Amino acid sequence: MLNRYHTRIKLTLQSLLNTQSLLPLITFITFICLNTTDAQQPCLKFIQPSQWTPVTTPICTLSVYACLDVKTIRFKAQYVPHNDSLSRIITIGHLTRRPFKLIWDISDVPNQLTYGLTCLAEAEFIDGKIETLRQEGIFLTHHDIHPPEYKISFSHANKFNTNRQSLTLTSPGLNAKALVNISWNKKALMFHISVSNSLFYTTLPKKKLKKLGTKISIDVHNKRTPYITEDMLIYMIPVINKPYQVIAKSKYNPDGTFDIKETYDTCYFVHEVTAENFKGYTIDFAVPGTVLGNPLPKILGCNIITTVLDESSTIKELSWVKGNHYIIHSPFSYGKLFLMEKPFLANPILLWLISFAGGLILGFLGIALFRLTRKFNTLIRFENAEHEDKLIKNITTIIDAEITNHKFTIADIAKKISLPPQKVNKIIKRYCGKSFKKHLDFSRIEIVKERLRSSNASEISIAKSCGFISVDEMEKIFRAYTGTTPYRYREENRIT
Repeated sequence: MLNRYHTRIKLTLQSLLNTQSLLPLITFITFICLNTTDAQQPCLKFIQPSQWTPVTTPICTLSVYACLDVKTIRFKAQYVPHNDSLSRIITIGHLTRRPFKLIWDISDVPNQLTYGLTCLAEAEFIDGKIETLRQEGIFLTHHDIHPPEYKISFSHANKFNTNRQSLTLTSPGLNAKALVNISWNKKALMFHISVSNSLFYTTLPKKKLKKLGTKISIDVHNKRTPYITEDMLIYMIPVINKPYQVIAKSKYNPDGTFDIKETYDTCYFVHEVTAENFKGYTIDFAVPGTVLGNPLPKILGCNIITTVLDESSTIKELSWVKGNHYIIHSPFSYGKLFLMEKPFLANPILLWLISFAGGLILGFLGIALFRLTRKFNTLIRFENAEHEDKLIKNITTIIDAEITNHKFTIADIAKKISLPPQKVNKIIKRYCGKSFKKHLDFSRIEIVKERLRSSNASEISIAKSCGFISVDEMEKIFRAYTGTTPYRYREENRIT
């Protein structure tokens, strides 16, 4: 077919060269160049947002490459709203001119996790044809979250700890709950889950019993990715049958779709399941330390989900992490497990005796030291306070002098006052309530606001004179602090 196309071009060129006018030849060559350029890539292609890279700011850029035959582009998005499990489609904008690029304010859109949102570009061609381009698996992590935390106690014996304060898993409207205790030692991370469910009984159909149990998801490195990766440890311990490991792999397909493929592998870890009619079930499950790493990580990402029956015998989920189905299954939302240090002594009586003796000795030493240092405390506090006051005055003077210098960094301050940058940042945060970067941005924005109100200078000149690298950087920071754009602020606050 390619040879036929080249032969046709050759014959056409020969016929055009035989003519006396060069205008048809020039027109033909231009047509061939345009079509050859378009043939090098598809007629429609998403440029932004890019896959695998989560959007972490409240602004999301949508843009597509479109060939010359495309007349208009209508951008749409399919996402899951707050506390909902059903997605909805909204229209973001309709562009009739190139470039087909749109800035979308996603402040009111919740984080999109596990499967992400879908971007749609509906293209209308010159001939009236409509074609829709999809880009799935766009993850939004622009809203900060506060994951739950739990401290894991050390267990000397190879048994499951049931003495510490438990994690409580509940759900509104369900007359069921689960208590979870987690302990650790050098050999394993041990889970004890006690589920209270008065509607549970062991003669349920096997198909339903297989779906009842506990799912334990562990992010060993606490990476908090919005999507599931192959290195996540996911274990399902059903009420009947053996536990198994879920190996999930996130994958983008050539057509722009996103999918999570799951495979299952039986695991032979130490476990025990006991069930009691109309009361519930208890699960003990130990994840070997060899799986988690040696030594065990001090912080683990984790979520625990148990399944129970409601009054209509429908299976429901109780999760440590709260939220919809997509939130509770995303590593980005996992809670944090902190491994407590191993106790110095295992015998509590011996530990108490040593503590008592140590307390007496420390008490006598403390009294003696108190008497010796009491007279110096007031002077020391005064000198320290006076020293820090001088430091903060020097720091603020340096910041005021260099605030419009876009190359100004905290290292410049540290060099001038001979202190580490981390120490300088702590002093600024203690006295100004903000880190150096936020304090610098806030101060520059205050200058920008004043110049917007009182002058007719362009945004470019204001950005450069206030220490910003570009107008885009100034507009981004200005919007973050004021909730509006420089243009709108000037229109609303101009001094006449």
